[in-house]
Amino acid sequence: MSMSLSELSKLLRKLDICMLGTHGTRGTLAARPMSNNKDVEYDGTSPLLHLGGLPDGPDIRRDPGVLLTFTDPKGVFVAVQGTARITTDKKLMAEHWVPDVERWFADGVETAGICMIIVDANRISYWTYEHGDGEITMRK
Repeated sequence: MSMSLSELSKLLRKLDICMLGTHGTRGTLAARPMSNNKDVEYDGTSPLLHLGGLPDGPDIRRDPGVLLTFTDPKGVFVAVQGTARITTDKKLMAEHWVPDVERWFADGVETAGICMIIVDANRISYWTYEHGDGEITMRK
């Protein structure tokens, strides 16, 4: 039984940490954990707060194709293929701010080097015990 994007959103709200995969230099792949922040209704866009001085920024500027992976040991696995962009818009970051991220950004959206990586999904694949396997292709 396939899931709608709304149904998938309910599953993603329960998963705080995802892995962000990028294309590194010289054909390498790089991955690092990011907080999903259990943000609002997932609509195919993932806003991820980030410190811009880490390798992700140059990787994304060089090749914006990324992969987000989510997992829950209770049987939910999600892979989001998408296109990433980076913003330093403090108003946008404040809209997605949740208290849990203060442990990484002590000065809030004023933390030096803070930015937001926004991933717009192109294709979402999922595997679940309850709903089976499926894929959602996003319309542009």
